Amino acid sequence: MRGVVVSIVATASIAFSAYGADSNCAALQLEASKGRAAILERVTRGDSGALKHAQLGFDCFTGPDAHALGVVAGAFFDAKPRDFLRAIIGEAQNREEFLRLLTYSPPRLDDDVPSAVELFQSRILAYRANADLIDEPHRRDLFIFLVNAIDDRLKEFRKANPIPYPLVHPLLGVPMNHRFVKFAPLPAVWTSVPDLGRAHLRTLAGTFSPGTRNVYDIAGGFDFVYEPGSTKPTGLVPVVPWVQRTENLDTDSVVEVLGPASAMYSDIRIPADVIKRLCDRIVSDASGMFDDPDSLQHALDERIKREPGAGFPKPLRDALKNAGLDVRKYREIPPTP
Repeated sequence: MRGVVVSIVATASIAFSAYGADSNCAALQLEASKGRAAILERVTRGDSGALKHAQLGFDCFTGPDAHALGVVAGAFFDAKPRDFLRAIIGEAQNREEFLRLLTYSPPRLDDDVPSAVELFQSRILAYRANADLIDEPHRRDLFIFLVNAIDDRLKEFRKANPIPYPLVHPLLGVPMNHRFVKFAPLPAVWTSVPDLGRAHLRTLAGTFSPGTRNVYDIAGGFDFVYEPGSTKPTGLVPVVPWVQRTENLDTDSVVEVLGPASAMYSDIRIPADVIKRLCDRIVSDASGMFDDPDSLQHALDERIKREPGAGFPKPLRDALKNAGLDVRKYREIPPTP
């Protein structure tokens, strides 16, 4: 959060120039600390008029006062999101700067990572529930601000808990070489809000649904482990891969988690041609994880030696066969209900 604070203070400092900011603060009775403290107190009590007053005098709040404004503005939004948006969006002056204040969290959450992440997730849900008050550019900006706030909280923990290699492909059961792993990070705009706080998410396969702007993804990766009572992660745990559908591909996208990938073959919400495309992508992406074309075949051969009863659902087995891979020793597994 220090980076967010610094950036906001810097923005305020640039605007606080010789072009009348001092006189504006005087006119708004925000030049003295006593005036700013009075406005902060009124915002804390949920006074919409005081919120608009602070928005007009945003440049008057610098240093610790800027941080205090962020905290009380965020608390106002948490209690009255619709009143906050109605007040702020209606005033063009300092609108973006005030929306950025929603990246602040209460001081009590400074060392409580899961609670801070949960707070920012709830703010995303709250502004989306009141999206009729915000135009598309500001919805996009607010989404980016809040996703970045989550990432800022988790950045050091993700770095301290990297993806553990070697890995076993969660859908094919073969080892993955970290030098050639092609899994792309799951874009934030295609991630359901509850999944934004996970440690490492990867796209295992993805495809468009023909004739629509919908995308189907198989996602997986790792989640943080929190010991009972701990406010910081202590390790990683694998996440069971799931299938999700993203509608319309923008910041207003509806991301619906459909269920575990193992159940997609019998899920009537997923068209048969989409399942085929996803299986083809699973195989093509897996082929790129090895340094020569024969390596995936070798990995499949080694797996069936270790697990004589292993198998794949028919669509995935067919995709492997169509890619020229010999999977005759793998049995066909019936779809998971």
